[in-house]
Amino acid sequence: DLLYQINKDTKTCGYQVTMPFPTEKPRLIYWGVCGRADFCQLAMYAGSVNYDLDTDKANTWPSFKNETPFGVLPVLVHGDLELTQGGAVNRYCAKLGGIYPDDPVEAAKVDMIHDQCQDIFDKIFIVRTTLFVN
Repeated sequence: DLLYQINKDTKTCGYQVTMPFPTEKPRLIYWGVCGRADFCQLAMYAGSVNYDLDTDKANTWPSFKNETPFGVLPVLVHGDLELTQGGAVNRYCAKLGGIYPDDPVEAAKVDMIHDQCQDIFDKIFIVRTTLFVN
């Protein structure tokens, strides 16, 4: 049962509704290899978040591809939430672990560095795929 908490937002003179995270243990569907799930796993580790790495489900890929948001891995399942896309998953895991800044300026700086790392990772992934697939 989720409890709602309303906090007065003095900067915008509005109200913000916040909900606690689901109480179930997060489940990350991905293979047991270095790859696109590294950032979120590091964020959960840094925030002392216990989670399950579901390699069994990942190893049946692509049999459940049409059941995932956008048809890609990794997928993070947390309660009723099923989340994919690297940036969204990584930020969620960082917030879950309490290591994502509340300050919007600091959060923007974190996002900037994160996105640059993702761009670098994407270039490495292309090279690795080209070398080993072709």
